[in-house]
Amino acid sequence: PKKRAEIQKLPCIRLASGKHASPSASVLFFPASDPLEAKELTPFMSGLPILDAEIAKKSQRFLSGLGVIPLTALAFVDRVIQAKYDAGGSIGASECVGYLRYVKQALPRLGAEKAESVIEIIQGLQIIVCRQADSPDTLWRIRPKDAYLGATYTGSDELAQYFASVSSTSFVYDGFLEKGEDFS
Repeated sequence: PKKRAEIQKLPCIRLASGKHASPSASVLFFPASDPLEAKELTPFMSGLPILDAEIAKKSQRFLSGLGVIPLTALAFVDRVIQAKYDAGGSIGASECVGYLRYVKQALPRLGAEKAESVIEIIQGLQIIVCRQADSPDTLWRIRPKDAYLGATYTGSDELAQYFASVSSTSFVYDGFLEKGEDFS
């Protein structure tokens, strides 16, 4: 136990990027074993601490014991996306949309239990860029359940008219999604 704690503090694990990381520094991932998963995660790979594939193959049991986890959709959402939002850093609209696009692609293949876990995490994040009905130039992020789709997305301004007198009503920013894109 004492040696294991010491090892976890050392930058002793080689990443695919050529850098070295310590197991205790942050989450470390084995390379994605599913080719489709790896392809869908490609836009995010450069920033992820993914192990060198050869080292991962040769030492999987040992590295698992140090806390290295498989790179899966649920692990990515839970350990990367949620952690980034929890940290409160600057996250741009294009990054928010990129995460949502990834989740939408991944959900159908996850199975009901994992998909439900991913949806629950996403619903708790302030990932939707919005504007208020009475202040269209001010943008911020809110949780999906707190946002309405405006005329740009629905083709009707009925909701905007209905909520015109309610200043706290939030509509998804017109430039957030591409025309015809649906995340429901």
